[in-house]
Amino acid sequence: MQDTQFGKDVRNCASKYCLGPWMELHHTWQSSSLTTPGSSLIAVLEKVCILNRSGCGWQLWTLFLSLNFCLFIMGNSALKAHLETAQKTGVFQLTGKELTEFPVDLQRLSSSLRTVDLSGNKIETLPSIIGQFRSLKSLTINGNKLAVLPEDFGKLKKLENLHLNGNSLKALPSSFGQLAALKTLSLSGNRLQEFPVQLCQLRQLDVVDLSKNQIQRLPDDLEKLQAIELNVNQNQISQISPRISHCPRLKVLRMEENCLDISMIPISILADSRISLLAVEGNLFEIRKLRDLEGYDKYMERFTATKKKFAL
Repeated sequence: MQDTQFGKDVRNCASKYCLGPWMELHHTWQSSSLTTPGSSLIAVLEKVCILNRSGCGWQLWTLFLSLNFCLFIMGNSALKAHLETAQKTGVFQLTGKELTEFPVDLQRLSSSLRTVDLSGNKIETLPSIIGQFRSLKSLTINGNKLAVLPEDFGKLKKLENLHLNGNSLKALPSSFGQLAALKTLSLSGNRLQEFPVQLCQLRQLDVVDLSKNQIQRLPDDLEKLQAIELNVNQNQISQISPRISHCPRLKVLRMEENCLDISMIPISILADSRISLLAVEGNLFEIRKLRDLEGYDKYMERFTATKKKFAL
């Protein structure tokens, strides 16, 4: 939308009065769906701009209440529309709306929702009612402020895809190991300091992304992990348990940009595992030194065979 004098006036008010709702006016103005001539929100904004130009700052407090009401009605209308769509499709998507809480109105659709996407908001916690969404197969809450997950999270027995990238999670609840249907897990860009061993209980897990966390070691328990691909790029890993070579299905292991010395690469990963793609660039050794390790030839046989398979 082209900038207008009205838009400039709105931004001027937002900057001048430093009130929460005013600071959102510019964003509001950018949305063409809210600029219908004669709408209650536009009427209030016009009055705000006129009073601002006239220097009648004290009267803006009355309009401040009016604006809050308009934004409240507007927000409820938008949420209602999304809920109606979700009721028909089983899909609820409300992204980039600066929500600070999980929409509790979703609870009435807990038995039918299959997909929920709340990315790009400011949600800090999930309520315990999340465990009531028993039909949920895909949950995406990227780019929020989640610090913890409730224990009831483990009740999502049909959940197959979970994406919680770009949050502030430091650990996973013990119930996480009960997500029996989980296939894809993305927790990139959180604050995990330890590998979540609960993942080793998930028998259907295929892909795990734990990149951009603060994990320092890969523990012995990792031998029970069922995943085909594990991404721990950009962590702080300096130790790897040799038992990782026992992972029954692990074929892709990404450990780029960590704190690994060449002596910390277990020989068993090269000689005795199923891993056919080992990515370790950006650690504390030159990648050519990997070729000098015992078992490298066996690793290259698996790598070449896999490459030929995908080339067919």
